[in-house]
Amino acid sequence: SIRSIACFGLYLTKYLHAAPSFVCHFSFYPHAVNISHMEKQTALVAPVLWAQRNDILFITINLNDINHEKYTLDTKKLTFSGVAGADKKFYSIELDFLKEVVPEQSKNKKMDRGLLFIIKKQATGYWSRLLAAAQKPHFLSVDFNRWKDEDEDGSDEDHFDDGNLNSMMQQMGGLGGM
Repeated sequence: SIRSIACFGLYLTKYLHAAPSFVCHFSFYPHAVNISHMEKQTALVAPVLWAQRNDILFITINLNDINHEKYTLDTKKLTFSGVAGADKKFYSIELDFLKEVVPEQSKNKKMDRGLLFIIKKQATGYWSRLLAAAQKPHFLSVDFNRWKDEDEDGSDEDHFDDGNLNSMMQQMGGLGGM
C-alpha cells in the first residue's frame, strides 16, 4: 500500500524488520502527507497579522503555501494547524479572543501567502486588543495594510454586508467559505 511504502523508514520497517531511525513527516507523494505524525511533534507557532473595523476583524495566518490546514472558529476562539513553507513544517496557533465573534457570518480566503479570516464581531466597537491575554504574544503583529483607526473619517467598509465583503474579496481573487 502507499502508506506502507510512502517513506523509506517505513519501508525498512515492513520489509527488513528493522526499526526506522527517523520519523516520517511526509511521503514521496505530495498528496499523501501523514499529518498524525506531525501533530505528535511540537508545532511551530504560526505568525498572525490582525486589523479591525467597528464590526469586523481581519486575521491573517501569515504563512506561505499552506497545505493540509485545519481550522475552527467558534464564538471565543480561532484554532489553526497546517503544513506550510518550502520546507513543509508543521504550524499551529490558538487565538482566544478578547470578546465574542459570530462564526456563521464570518468568511475566509486561502491565498499563496496566508489564510485570511474576516470575522464578524458580536458587538460593534473597537477592541483594545485582539486576545484575552493582556500581554502581547510574540507571534502577533498589526496588519497595517488593513488597519483603520476608529476615529478615521470615511465609511467605505464600516458595515459587514456581503456586498462590500464580496467586492473586497473578489479584488483578492475570490471568496472561500468557512
